[in-house]
Amino acid sequence: MTNVRRTIGQIERQKGITAERKALEALLLNYKDLPWLSFPRKASWNEDRRGIDIVVPTTDIGELYLQIKSSRFGVEKFNKKQHHQMVAVVVVKLSETSEVIWDNLKKALLELKTEILKKRGLADWEE
Repeated sequence: MTNVRRTIGQIERQKGITAERKALEALLLNYKDLPWLSFPRKASWNEDRRGIDIVVPTTDIGELYLQIKSSRFGVEKFNKKQHHQMVAVVVVKLSETSEVIWDNLKKALLELKTEILKKRGLADWEE
């Protein structure tokens, strides 16, 4: 059973790596659609340890953080952990097109920005 678990774990890790790559590619192709976004990047090792996969700088509120998951189960597992920063979690299915992935990322980034601005008492802003 240990070999089976190890193999399943390796497959899940590879799915996660592929999902992160697809998300970053979609961001790199489309981030200029939102004028307040700057060039996104893969998280550093230290950022990754804090639950961040992708860092998206903004022109107005600092950095936005994304955690990319390849399944709802991964989201549930991630949400059970304590995180010190606000991180948007996005499911990226390996079968999804770049356009669908971008739509999901854009929605998550807009929601995260709104949440941050509300916490700062600046809820009214324009996309």
